[in-house]
Amino acid sequence: MPDSCTVISLVPFPINESKPGLYPGHFKIPPAKNNDFEALIVGRSVHYVYLDEDRGSVQVPTPSDEVARSICEDYITDIFGVQKGVAEPGIFFIDGAYVQKDGEPDKKTIAQIAKDKIEQARARQRQWFVHLVEIADDEWSKYHTHKSISDLQRFAAKILGLEREWNVDAKVESTGFCPACKMTVQVGAMICGNCRTVIDKEAYQKAGFTQV
Repeated sequence: MPDSCTVISLVPFPINESKPGLYPGHFKIPPAKNNDFEALIVGRSVHYVYLDEDRGSVQVPTPSDEVARSICEDYITDIFGVQKGVAEPGIFFIDGAYVQKDGEPDKKTIAQIAKDKIEQARARQRQWFVHLVEIADDEWSKYHTHKSISDLQRFAAKILGLEREWNVDAKVESTGFCPACKMTVQVGAMICGNCRTVIDKEAYQKAGFTQV
């Protein structure tokens, strides 16, 4: 049973996993950038088991591999568009702690030891992005509405270098409120469609309209 494990993440988003009842039980991994990976050293945690009123609770150790497995599997299970073992975020763990003198993960050593697993995780993650785009394509063909497409799916299309009609800037569909009647208006609108208040006077004047 290892005293510590190394969680390896190729996920381009920050990971924040909380394990209620475990101490320590909050684990953060920064987003992986530039086709690289991030690593987190995980040691043993403990949890408490209640026995009875007389004896109270007893501290029980949780092995590092169980903690690391929970971090990886819970993250994969909770995220959208996963096909377990085929198309999933690139996060996994290996036994042992590989650290530099300053205590930071030794990414050079980790890259050598886990080379094959990293490449396999990278392939599964790419397939996950492909699957996310496929789901978005299907949703778009059925409903043809940008609201049915998530930011995660837009990111997947972008990272794969794919152009899609549904992959628009989310700001295009954002709304605000009219300062006069407080009804929702499209961001960039010159005039409120409800009360006809001129919202953007400068744009209104440049368009050649005359304010009444």
